[in-house]
Amino acid sequence: MNADHWLADTRTSYDTVAVSYADQLRGVLAGAPYLRAALALFADLVRAAGGGPVADVDCGPGHVTAHRAPPPTRARRGMAPR
Repeated sequence: MNADHWLADTRTSYDTVAVSYADQLRGVLAGAPYLRAALALFADLVRAAGGGPVADVDCGPGHVTAHRAPPPTRARRGMAPR
């Protein structure tokens, strides 16, 4: 299998499950106070270091970014390479 074929197969596999994966993760932070606390701590550390942009780059369907970390983390969406 060459690299192009492997990459196409990988993309097809991810695209096949993307919607159901996003559906499964939607609202996951609502039931996970420890994860929300970790995100709040991260935002506090960013603020303490002077703030700045933070990227949630291709780490899932954007559920962490959708949590909307408070400024100055300035969370962005749409960083996936496609």
